[in-house]
Parts: sequence; structure tokens; C-alpha cells
Amino acid sequence: MSTIFGVFDRTGSDVDRSGFELMVANLNYWEADYSNSRVSGEVALGIVGLRVTPESAGEMQPSSSQSETCWIVADIRLDNRADLSRELGIEPCGLGSFTDADLALAAYEKWGEGVAEKLLGDFAIAIWDSRSRTMLLIRDHVGVRPLFFYESRDLLVFASELRGVMSHPAVPRSVNDSWVVDYLSSLHLEDNREATYFKAVRLLSRGHVLKVARRDTEKREYWRLKVSEEGNYSSFEEFKEGFRERFDAAVKSRLRSSFPIASELSGGIDCTSILSTARRVGAEADKISLFTHGMSEGRQIVGNEISHEYDIACRFAVEMGFRKPRKIEGAEGGMSALIESAAIQKQSPQLELWSLFSQPLYDAASRESGARVLLSGAGGNNLVSDPASLAYVDFLNKGQLRRFWSEWSQESKMKSWGVGQRLRVLAAHVRRALGLASRIKVVEDLDFSVLLTEVEAFYSVNERRRTLARRVNFRSLKEKLVFQTTGFYLDRGRFPEGSSLSQSRRMELRYPMMDVPLLEYCLAAPSEYKRRFGWGRYLLRGCIDELPDFIRWRDDNQAAGIPWPQACVFHERDRLMSALAQRKGNELVERLVDVAAIERELRQLSEERPLLPPQRRMPMTLGLAACLSACFA
Repeated sequence: MSTIFGVFDRTGSDVDRSGFELMVANLNYWEADYSNSRVSGEVALGIVGLRVTPESAGEMQPSSSQSETCWIVADIRLDNRADLSRELGIEPCGLGSFTDADLALAAYEKWGEGVAEKLLGDFAIAIWDSRSRTMLLIRDHVGVRPLFFYESRDLLVFASELRGVMSHPAVPRSVNDSWVVDYLSSLHLEDNREATYFKAVRLLSRGHVLKVARRDTEKREYWRLKVSEEGNYSSFEEFKEGFRERFDAAVKSRLRSSFPIASELSGGIDCTSILSTARRVGAEADKISLFTHGMSEGRQIVGNEISHEYDIACRFAVEMGFRKPRKIEGAEGGMSALIESAAIQKQSPQLELWSLFSQPLYDAASRESGARVLLSGAGGNNLVSDPASLAYVDFLNKGQLRRFWSEWSQESKMKSWGVGQRLRVLAAHVRRALGLASRIKVVEDLDFSVLLTEVEAFYSVNERRRTLARRVNFRSLKEKLVFQTTGFYLDRGRFPEGSSLSQSRRMELRYPMMDVPLLEYCLAAPSEYKRRFGWGRYLLRGCIDELPDFIRWRDDNQAAGIPWPQACVFHERDRLMSALAQRKGNELVERLVDVAAIERELRQLSEERPLLPPQRRMPMTLGLAACLSACFA
């Protein structure tokens, strides 16, 4: 991964070099392979570059077209190099001399603004066209690579890191309170998709192109995951053949690297499917370094079931010929140290928890294995491996009563449900199919807040919670899968936050489960393929033949995750209380956060009740992260 950045003076005057140089200085905080920039007239482009792929070995962006009328800076990894080169008329023997950025620029010269539709992969791209005096910003389909921008009548400032945009003196620094409120309330709504921590800065939405000229701005969506007609297959085996073709391609394209490969590994079906397939498509198992979140015996907490993922991960590695995974047990300085380090790097609060607590894993993968690529199963359960409980609703809506009864009976027997539980589940499916599903639970799950009461009232938090509850009252499985895969909690949360924190460790995160052709193929799969024989997640269970049975048929309720954040809250409660006390004078904390509520929860933790109640874990941890990092904002 690389950091790209730039400035476009829309008045036609020469770029203010001093402002651009501040961006250069503030973005050169990590050990990149190179840093380079180009300033010419009203435009300045820059990059802090990491060379990962074989083709990027001698790369030096910004790059220009042969006529030097177009320039590009790109944080990019293309998955369709061969197809793109054929359309561009590039001979296969010469393709190796083209970097991914070169191909993207050549595609722009041929197709102009339609270039976005021709690219496939992870990317944040800026192209300056001196002929039309326009800057084109492009963000990839699912938002793996972030791209922030500030736009005024006279100026465009952009960067793939928020700190880059905020380094420019022309950008206002007012904090966006509504953004903080949304995050602390877990309000994942569409009406605030491009907002960021700072009022003046926006995050370009995934799947969008922004064209900025001197006098006008145009933004368009070039891709959206849409609910489509179900595929028509003669059998599951026919579907499986197409699935394997796409999944193999998704994994293989993400193995392209000049450096060793590392991978996250839990005992879940996503990571294990990726690694099984990596071996299938030619990767040498003993050369992939594995890293698993675990917990030392002294810090395990009863009731935190995912503490034991490490044992399952080790068993998988041994049976499949991989080396034993390295166990990641947390950071030396604990939770508060992770929060502070992330905030210092980003110069804003870190409010996405997975990447926050994955920092020790990123460090270990880079330092111990020399890897620059980290494979992740993130995003899998948003579509490809969703448990597909709403398939029952689809069966009812289609009048497939026999299939409904067969699946429900098999699941009931498998999970040993009593009569009462069977009737409750049956009634829930019928209510949802009729559009009568209760919305109360969604609202109650958010009943604990770390926000001040007056803040909740001012921002209409409870009303917006009800809006969210109505939005997630899905009437079909496809509707749910689209929402999960395109919701802004991925668009501006886990993927961009993970990109930022891994990049500073000279690491590039890659997500096979978010491969676009794979997503489109799986979304169109019939519901009866997503839930079969009483099992959810059947697209992976039924298609990845290499999976060991103890992984393939593991119960749906077993969750893969990071076990030690909850242990941190318990074991470090005194340290966290002290840190909170020091933050009470912080203006942002005083304005928005109910610190007393957080302190009450921390005081109630004990050996008898070491875990926060489920509905309080997320807001509590988010609240701690916001408070402890707010002083760096």
C-alpha cells in the first residue's frame, strides 16, 4: 500500500508550495520504499510509496503518459491485468513492464472517465488531465482503499490518509460532532456516508468517481452491488464449478507479491477456506506465515468462548501442512496504548475496533516474517459465508413450504431445540415473511449509551435508532446481504481503518471474500444453495472440498474474533479509569461523552462478572476508544 496525495488550485494560480510541503512532511512518518512528488502550475501530486508486487519493483510515481498530458498517483492493486492488457493491445510478453498504475493510466487515455468501469481490484486513484484541466478521483468498488478530500470554490486537497488532508493549512479543523455521535451510537445510516471526523473533509464513497474542474464538480457511482435475479442452475454441482472458478481467482490474484505472504487465521470458515484454496492454487503452505488472536491462560475469562480459537487454528494448520500459527495475545502497553498509538498515527480518534486491536498482529506479521501482504477473511460473513437464516423467509415467500419444513426440521434436530424453541423460531420466520417481524429487539440492543442525554436528544439518536431498526427489518435474504456488504460501517470503517494502520507497518491487507465477481456470483445464488441440510454458510461448506470436517461442520454459533479486548477491559479497568480521569478536561469528551456512565460500568466489573453485558460491549469499547484518543484530535 502507498499513500497518495495532491492539491489542485481551481483558480488556475500556481499551487501554494508551502501547504503542499506540509502534506509531504506529515505523510512521511513511516518507513516507505520511496517518496516522490511533482509540482507543476496549479497541480501538485505526491506519493509515499510501498512496492509490493513484482511489477512495482522499480516504480516511481507520479507517472505520466507518453505525451505528459496526463499524470497519475495511485494506491492500487489490479486483479484483471491480463484482461485489461488485451483490451489495451499490450502483448503478454510485455505486460511485466507495466505497473498497475501504468495500466490504469493507459486505460484512462483510451476510455477517459469510463476507466473506472474497466478496473478490478483495490485502488484509490488520482489522475490529472492537463488538456481538460480536471482532476479525477476514483475509489474501488467495495472501499478497501480510502480516499479523503476537501473541496472549496478555489481548492481541492486530497489524500488516502485523513492526516494528509488535514496537514494543509487551508483545510478547516472543526470536529464533526454528528459523525462522532453516529459512531458512538452504532448508527450505520446512509445519510452520513461521506462524513468524517472533521466537518470540512469527506471520504469518497466506494464505487464512485469524483471529477473536479475549475468551475464545477461531478460525482457519479460507477458500481453498486444490486439485488439481481437468481441464477438458474441444473444442480448444485454446476453452481459449485462456477464458485470454485471465482473463489480460486479471488485468492490467487491476492497472492501476487514480491515478498512473503502472511495470513490471519481463526477457527472460522472464512480464513480456513482462503488458506485451503491458496494451497490449492499453488501457494506453498509452509511459506505462508499464520497469525491467530489468542489469550494467555492467566487472562482468559469464563464466558468469552472465542478465547479458544487458537487451539482450533493450530489443529487446522497441522492437518493442512502449514506452520503452527503465531499466537497474538495483545500489546505490551495494553488497550490504552493501542488507542493512543492509533490516534497519534491518524491524528484523529480510532473508532473501528477490529483494526485497532489488530495492531499487534500487523506488527508481528511484518517484523517476524518480512511479509508485506496479509490475507484476511474480513467481510466473509457479510455475504459469501452469511449464515443465511433469512433463507427461510425466502422459502415461505416463494411458496416452497416443503423445503422450508425440511430445512427447519433438520436444523431443529441438529441443534437439539425443544418444543418451545422450535415454535418460537417458526413463529419468527413466519412473522418476518409477513412483514410483521418485531423491531423492538434492534432498539433494545442499543439501550446503553456513552453519550450525554442532552446530546442524544439534540441529535435525535432514539428516532434514528428506530429508522435503523426499520431499515434492517429485511424481507429477503438478498436484501440483507446487499445491506451488509455495502453498509458504510465497511465503507468507512474496517477497511479504510485497517488500511491505514497496516500500511505504517509496511503491510497490505487483502480480502478475497470481498472480490467483486465473487460477491456478484454469490448474491445471485439461489437461497436453497446458501442453506442446505439444516446448515447455514453452505456456499463454503459445500464448495471448499479441502476443508477438514471439524472446520466445515463447525456450528454456526461459534464466532471467530479477537478474544482479548474484553479481557483488557476487565484486567486493565484501574488503568482505564485513571486514563479517563485525565481526559475529563478534554473539550470533545466534555461536550459529547457521558464519562460517568463508562466509569460506572468499569466499577461493576468483578471476578464474578468480568464481562460487560452483550448490548453494552460495543458502545463501551467505542466510548473508551473515543475518550482515550480525543486529546490527539
